[in-house]
Amino acid sequence: MLKLWYEREMEKRLNIETMAFREWQDVTKTKDYNRTESTPYQAIDKLFEYYSLPDHANFVDIGCGLGRMAFYVHDRFNIPVTGIELNPLTFYDLQKNAERYQEQKRDLKRQEKAHFKKQISAPLNFYCDYAERFPITKEQNVFYFFNPFTTHIFDLVIRNIENSIFEYPRTVDIVLYYPLYEVQQLIERKTIFERLGSVHLDEIFQDENEKFIVYQYLIM
Repeated sequence: MLKLWYEREMEKRLNIETMAFREWQDVTKTKDYNRTESTPYQAIDKLFEYYSLPDHANFVDIGCGLGRMAFYVHDRFNIPVTGIELNPLTFYDLQKNAERYQEQKRDLKRQEKAHFKKQISAPLNFYCDYAERFPITKEQNVFYFFNPFTTHIFDLVIRNIENSIFEYPRTVDIVLYYPLYEVQQLIERKTIFERLGSVHLDEIFQDENEKFIVYQYLIM
């Protein structure tokens, strides 16, 4: 069962606001790009109970919305995180979340400095851009999707990731939340990625589609 009190508590802890939905106002985008919606915190917790990020993880949230997954990963693991969001209204609110989150981080750093502790914060960057056009760097190796767009656009993004792997060979993970059947078929039949495992969320949701699937291209 989804615990709303926990959702609110996590929002307070990260100093962000990501519980809202947002539909597209630009009707020309609704054909291919989906509304803004955040992955439940309880689901994210469960994912990282079973899935371990690779060494030197560099995380990309494609269609990051208001940034919940990006902020969570950055806060918990202190690794480089990139978020890509197309909706300009959502991106505006995402930037406000980033300002609040970073201000809280600065406050914590000041407190740590007072106690003679030192920690370097990993990069956290957000871009307002089409995911299928976004230039992938050779360091990025974990890509997260929560149904941000149609299978057609997903195909273009996956080809972009594959091209990056061919140019800079490395192990890369793909993490899907609430994966559509046609997206699973695309990955499993037409890409270089192999299914690594699934994380089911039956104890939280009464919906068999509420799960994560992790795919991986493993360089030998």
